[in-house]
Amino acid sequence: MTFAEIDARLERAIHEKVCSAAQLHVSRQGQTLHRTALGVTQYGAAGQPIDATSLFDLASLTKPLATVSAVARLVESGRLQLDTPVEYYLATWRHGRKARARIHHLLRHTSGLADWRPFFDRLDDTDDPRGRLFTLAGDETLLAPPGQRSLYSDLDFILLGTIIEEVSGERLDRFCARELYAPLGIDDLFFLPIGEAESDTRLNGRSVAATEICPRRGLLCGQVHDDNAHAAGGVCGHAGLFGTAAAVDALLREWRRALRGESELFSQATAQAFVYPLDNAPGAPFVLGWDRPTWKTSQAGRFISPHAVGHLGFTGTSCWYDMDRDIAVTLLTNRVHPSREETRIGELRRDLHEAIYTAFGATAPGPYRQPPSPDATKNIHLVGIAGTGMGSLAGMLKQAGYAVSGSDEAVYPPMSDFLREQAIDIKQPFSPANLDPPPDLTIIGNVCTRDHIEAVTVQRRALACDSFPGALERLFLASRRPLVVAGTHGKTTTCALLAWCLEGLGRDPGFMIGGLLGNFDSNFKLGNGPEFVVEGDEYDSAYFDKYPKFLHYRPFGAIVTSLEYDHADIYDSVEEIEAQFARFATLVPAEGRLVACWDHERVRRAAAHAPCPVIGYGDHPDALYKAERLDENTDGQRLRILRAGQELLTFRLPMSGRHNALNTLAVVALLNELGHDIARLPEVLARFAGIARRQQVRGTIAGVRVIDDFAHHPTAIATTLDGLRSRYPKGRLLAAFDPRTNTTSRNVFQARLAACFEAADVVVIGDPSRPERIPPAERLDVERLVADLAAGGKTARHLSDPDAMADFLVGEAAPGDTLAVLSNGGFGGLHEKVLQKLQASTHSG
Repeated sequence: MTFAEIDARLERAIHEKVCSAAQLHVSRQGQTLHRTALGVTQYGAAGQPIDATSLFDLASLTKPLATVSAVARLVESGRLQLDTPVEYYLATWRHGRKARARIHHLLRHTSGLADWRPFFDRLDDTDDPRGRLFTLAGDETLLAPPGQRSLYSDLDFILLGTIIEEVSGERLDRFCARELYAPLGIDDLFFLPIGEAESDTRLNGRSVAATEICPRRGLLCGQVHDDNAHAAGGVCGHAGLFGTAAAVDALLREWRRALRGESELFSQATAQAFVYPLDNAPGAPFVLGWDRPTWKTSQAGRFISPHAVGHLGFTGTSCWYDMDRDIAVTLLTNRVHPSREETRIGELRRDLHEAIYTAFGATAPGPYRQPPSPDATKNIHLVGIAGTGMGSLAGMLKQAGYAVSGSDEAVYPPMSDFLREQAIDIKQPFSPANLDPPPDLTIIGNVCTRDHIEAVTVQRRALACDSFPGALERLFLASRRPLVVAGTHGKTTTCALLAWCLEGLGRDPGFMIGGLLGNFDSNFKLGNGPEFVVEGDEYDSAYFDKYPKFLHYRPFGAIVTSLEYDHADIYDSVEEIEAQFARFATLVPAEGRLVACWDHERVRRAAAHAPCPVIGYGDHPDALYKAERLDENTDGQRLRILRAGQELLTFRLPMSGRHNALNTLAVVALLNELGHDIARLPEVLARFAGIARRQQVRGTIAGVRVIDDFAHHPTAIATTLDGLRSRYPKGRLLAAFDPRTNTTSRNVFQARLAACFEAADVVVIGDPSRPERIPPAERLDVERLVADLAAGGKTARHLSDPDAMADFLVGEAAPGDTLAVLSNGGFGGLHEKVLQKLQASTHSG
């Protein structure tokens, strides 16, 4: 994408009447790279051509470019503090909930005030419309206690405007001109006070982009569009600023300099307090007066950093500064001309920003800054080290010779014991001090948001950081031959089989796998051989690295087991997931091999993008590799592997279920196609010790077999229960399910969950995890699920407490039964509780 093409896209939008006028200004590293002005001030014969000096009504860009910058200037000079109670300036806020409000609540849009009120129709017959507006805004009842709810509010900034005036002793527009714009030599940012000669002087014959044709005020051109700001005389904290794209960019550059400690207006500490607050609530959309991009929905597009700050204006204006990529983009339009009913501006903004980022080489969302080379990396700190994957990565880094530390809110056994054995320094709780002295590299776990205190500290100090998969790629996989297993289901088991087979063939592989391998009593191994087995997840890598994890892993050989909808918090559709699998397939080099389960149409489509030979396996008629199940019992199953109808191997696999037969088939196919001697595999596979939490028998007490399994997707649940029913045909099958994932907590699988327990006789459903994060209309209806199961002849219950679940399950179980606990989390220790209660029942009996 070139800037000429970007301009053409903007010209097309003007031709399509998204707006009549536009200015675009793009700078990088503080230098202007592109600027353009297109269109006319208004439709019709009165329209004048737009140029670089033409003025636009900036609308809510007034908030960061005037009000926020003014507050920052007052904070810098010690005349205002962010923690000062609002009541200090507004006497009516001295009682009730309002007394809790602080200046920073107004800046963050968390005061509790409403978003907007039509005050303008109450200001016509007053001698002091500005004072009356401030009074009306201050008298509004709070919708929530301060600090409890984020609600974008013009009222917050109307009040901030009057506070600035009280502290400074002069009107907002004059303070901004004297303290902000004049020192920077910015002539083209200003308010247009109604009825003042100064307004005509500022226009000085320049063209102004018209806004709406208002039923009350007629065509608006050179007077503020916002009704409340207009009724108050044109100068307000929430709206009223006019300017050019170049002038907006000039102020953004000053904030850029401030973040680098190079500004004469704001110190680095002040700028960081506004842009990188250490006390922002997780998930809060706003920092102090600035908006930030929201992943997938932001009108700044997919490629902008989550740390970027900017704002949108109702009239069709926007500005963003991305400190990670060091890019500033200002787009000014008059999309409300002739009517505010025009809504295509969001699509235009998104298209233009993505095109601009593409022009700078962005091909995917993140990573945004290049971490140091492996040779320059000695000291590594892991944020969120207590997670299974992060703790394992820490252990592998330690074994590889790096100096490793980590932090977490709390670390418990067994991870605390493991990290202590590895002599890894664990810091608790999370704190900025955990990054002293500064590490060469900070690996930020996927549990962290952009508001995490250590993630914010990394940004404030401009420390090098990476995601888990990014670090794994650069520090381990770049020098190895990665074999990556991807797919909605079966990744962990297939990886474990592949790693064990390579070990049995004497290859001494490295591996990083999401489960504890019985043959190694670990889920990672550094290894000295050329191969490195890694589980390739399609989930995103980190809040700042929106690549799917598997796109980091440089696959030389790959297996794709399946492709279904999952991760509802990341993907809107299965088509999105398929597109990422197609990208993954393109990464396998021509000399590599991609082994794909031919039973899934989406897998076949994604695999078609691979530049290497693609080998199909499964039950599909066109699959090259097939597995015949010769028998199955409690000890596992006997398999015959065929390639193009010719027998390759026959062996006993100590795991049951058709899904495990397919997992093993994929491993044999990949190793064979890569030229390994598979004749030794029957003996190796016979000694496969399985994986923790994959049909793992946790104990048999009172004749009741208790199984622990990781299944959490409807397909995995059905497959696991079918396998258990086949392996243990006698007795009933009882299942306890934990709907804790981002997908199963939603109703996206409401019907499928009711059908996937077909093989079970008794089903207990727990509570969805953190339902408050999901809109009510999208939540899983557990009571409906239980009713559907009961209607299908199951004994079904919804129980919230693990002790109550254990009591119910033990009461239902009889000798010979199998009881399966299905969860990808701890499920409140349900396995242990069931075993303890079964043990107690034998003693009481």
